[in-house]
Amino acid sequence: MVFIWARILAVDGSPQTDLVKDSGYAYFISILDPTSGTIGNVSEHRAMCAFIVAMFCKGFRQAQTVCLSSELIECLLTHLLDLNNPLLRQWSCLCISMLWEGYAEAKWVGIKSSAHLRLGELALDNVPEVRTAMLHALTTFLGIPDVTPQVAQTEETIASMVLFMTTDGDSMVRKELLVFFSTFIARNKSKFVVAAYEQLKEERDNLRQQTTTNGEVKSGGSRQPTRARSESKNTIFAAIWTQVLLMSVDPHPEIARNASIVMDHVLIAILQSPLRMYAQEIMDEIMGCSKQTLRPLATPVDGTHTPYQTPSSPTTTTPTKQDGYFSAGMRRTASVAASFKNLASFGVSKLDSRTATQTSPPKSSTRPSRPERVPSPRSRIPTEWSRPPDEHDTHNYPQSYVQARVPTTRGFQPRDLSESPLVPLKSVFFEWSMEYFREPQMKPTEADEPGSYDYNRRLWRRNRNDRDIALTQPLKEKAGSGQWGHQEGLFDNKSTPMKMVFHQFEEHLVATDDRDSICVWDWRRKTLLSRFSAGNPPGSRLTELRLINEDEHALLMTGSSDGVIKIFRNYESQKNAELVSGFRALTDLVPSNKNAGLVFNWQQGQGKILVAGDERVIRVWSAGTEMCTSDIPARSGSCVTSLTSDQVEGHVFVAGFGDGAIRVYDQRERPQQAMVKVYREHRQWITNVHLQRGGMRELISGCRSGEVRLWDIRMDRSVGRVKTVGEKKNTLRTLSVHEHAPVFAIGSERHKVEVFNTNGIHLTTCEPYTSFLQQTPLSPRLPPISATAFHPHRMLLACAALNDNNINFYRCHSRRRVDIYDG
Repeated sequence: MVFIWARILAVDGSPQTDLVKDSGYAYFISILDPTSGTIGNVSEHRAMCAFIVAMFCKGFRQAQTVCLSSELIECLLTHLLDLNNPLLRQWSCLCISMLWEGYAEAKWVGIKSSAHLRLGELALDNVPEVRTAMLHALTTFLGIPDVTPQVAQTEETIASMVLFMTTDGDSMVRKELLVFFSTFIARNKSKFVVAAYEQLKEERDNLRQQTTTNGEVKSGGSRQPTRARSESKNTIFAAIWTQVLLMSVDPHPEIARNASIVMDHVLIAILQSPLRMYAQEIMDEIMGCSKQTLRPLATPVDGTHTPYQTPSSPTTTTPTKQDGYFSAGMRRTASVAASFKNLASFGVSKLDSRTATQTSPPKSSTRPSRPERVPSPRSRIPTEWSRPPDEHDTHNYPQSYVQARVPTTRGFQPRDLSESPLVPLKSVFFEWSMEYFREPQMKPTEADEPGSYDYNRRLWRRNRNDRDIALTQPLKEKAGSGQWGHQEGLFDNKSTPMKMVFHQFEEHLVATDDRDSICVWDWRRKTLLSRFSAGNPPGSRLTELRLINEDEHALLMTGSSDGVIKIFRNYESQKNAELVSGFRALTDLVPSNKNAGLVFNWQQGQGKILVAGDERVIRVWSAGTEMCTSDIPARSGSCVTSLTSDQVEGHVFVAGFGDGAIRVYDQRERPQQAMVKVYREHRQWITNVHLQRGGMRELISGCRSGEVRLWDIRMDRSVGRVKTVGEKKNTLRTLSVHEHAPVFAIGSERHKVEVFNTNGIHLTTCEPYTSFLQQTPLSPRLPPISATAFHPHRMLLACAALNDNNINFYRCHSRRRVDIYDG
């Protein structure tokens, strides 16, 4: 019915004004009036009327003329305050957008109503679709033909209001923001040419300082004109240009592709401007300086890349053919691509960092990349105690290593390099939003309809999950006294497993290697289901791995040391694996193999992600709003090495630090007072902290010295201490805790996996199988343990060793095999 009305009102042709008024327009406008009579589901009716009026005005000047009135715009702006109906807020924005599109008179009416300022207040709306609709409306606002100082100032004000949205966690919002940027750039092309040219000069000057011989700085060409001051410094144009550069290495492939189009358009405009001769010379010089300052590494095999050898700064990374997020469009011309070569691994020049400081919150942009240690008596401990136990690991990369496929988003089309980069980009958000009204609105969805396929599948999964839990719960009593040395299986992962995680209910084991590849195994049948790449930039590595939404269709969430979180669906299918979302959860991290990188904890019940690492804050991201809802100060100068939280309520979480401290936080408190307790009984790098889901919810922690402690967060001291490998001057590499059974396992430097119960009783010592080829004259001892993982419900333990491709499975010894296979 809605589309019938919309087609009647938006019929092709040139109807007269009287015909338009008689077509029912007045009825829909009256419904949009906030003072109209009360009817059932009034917000839904108003959203539908806003959709019809928007369709009426779309590309139809006569309809825009009839609908234009300050009263209508005021009604739509009033509906932006309806917090209970996001659909009404979304279509109010889109209706305003269709009124403004190509119609200068309507934009002046909006200026008189301060519509652009009131729309800007939705930049922090809880619904991503509303934020995107707001950006769509502000994009159509740009372009008033008469560019007066008032118009220019208004447009710059709008750009300043939305600039911070580059850190939004929703890819749809960032894509629409890039459309806004491209429209603003097309509107002020000459100013962005100047800003980009000055950025090139600053980057060239920075590289000159790094390229020295015998203490003297090498000088390149100097024919370019010199300026007494920067024309674009501290302007909105330089800030937007910097953000476009950063978006060209966005973890979402569509955003990176579109940003590369905008970037190429501006760079080509420079080469077509009077600055062409000087710009080309600067670009060529940057290419030469980059080759001299970047460290060469081993030659890649079969077109793949070799991970970096712990680069100390962004300028020491070397992009290669498979350089992560870097768009192929940037390689179209060598002189253009070379000027931003360091962006391939999220290495931003000093100019970028200064400009980002002006456009980002001071709490994240002014912090050094490596946190300084807070002066305390604990700072007098040996330096190596506060370093990760795997800092000095060397990896034997096999020559047969094949780069895995990088999943992209659904419907992604690579950029056609034969087409000229044109701006502004075209938004498809309005057409996407129309799809909502193509579906029936008066009946439940198929997934909620009893007897439907989706409903029956959901019911079957729920029964399967309950049955598995019921069968495995009695086994946790035997786990605390049984033997865990019975080897259940062994298979070749084709690369060294560094992180592993079991699915709660499916027979899936997910393992990441020391590069960026992810392997998904069916551990019951011992078959490889899929293998794909997370698409990390060179020099970074995967540091966290979780399965989320396991009760339904599970998604795979990964975190990498460059601060990026990605979510994949259909991860168990080699052909159908695809990227759902990717965003930069921590903005100050530099790809490195030395530090903690990024660690996170997923709270299924709360729908939140706790993210920390080499930053001074612990960020709380909401999966529902896809926004950072809180920045909790870590209250430490050391990096966060591990996070765990209470999965029942979700308010309390615990963080382990590189200096050995353990801190407890409560999200119900204000961020500055969120830290409620600190423990300092460990004195070395915390390998892991884990708060169990079931039982008594014991908190267990372990540090690199081998000391494992048990805690009750209500107490001021630990309630137990387990003597493990630390007594033998060994290094603890991994600590894994069973979610429900009272057992934990540690992996040591001496190739041993030891299983203990929570009473401190040693149960089993295992030495996982490893190839004899790993024992060489230079390394006669067996490699250290690199990864361990318990199944959340079954009595199953997986472990692997460094530089060895084998994954070993052990189970708790029992006369019956019900603990693994029943159910």
